[in-house]
Amino acid sequence: MAGWVIQSAHESKQRCFIDLDTMREGGWPTSLPPVDKIGVDSPEVLAWARKQGYDVMGITYTSPETGKPTYCLKPLDMQVWKITPQEHRDLPDAMAGHKAYPQSHPVDLMILQHEMKRPFDRKYGGDAFLFVTREGTAGLLRMTTQVTDTDNPTAEAYSGDEEFTPHRLLSRR
Repeated sequence: MAGWVIQSAHESKQRCFIDLDTMREGGWPTSLPPVDKIGVDSPEVLAWARKQGYDVMGITYTSPETGKPTYCLKPLDMQVWKITPQEHRDLPDAMAGHKAYPQSHPVDLMILQHEMKRPFDRKYGGDAFLFVTREGTAGLLRMTTQVTDTDNPTAEAYSGDEEFTPHRLLSRR
């Protein structure tokens, strides 16, 4: 799958949860109080997401270092490792059993730190993360840019990572 725009649960009630096993997305549950009241780490949110099969929640995170809010993905009951561009390039060797999978940098939040600037490095730009869901699905998630205008119906999402995606998918937003 390519070209997803995940919305922050702090700013939207839609498209803020993703099930990476089925590629299903969903919004904030009406059965729970708003995220600002209940918090992203509440046991109620985790229990609801687990029951629904969601693996990732879009949130707004404020860095203690910069004080600036940024969009990120919060893993829910899954393992995630940040990988370098070189580790990303070496994944075919790991998949063939010639190298170990790069699992030396586990993360609690998937935060984009190296936004991809077009047209440079479309294949390995942004930040890449390996993941294993609670159901055992393993994969690669590559974040490339902070989308701030989700109401633009003419924008196209692009994936240049053809090595791990069998089809080039374009999504209209």
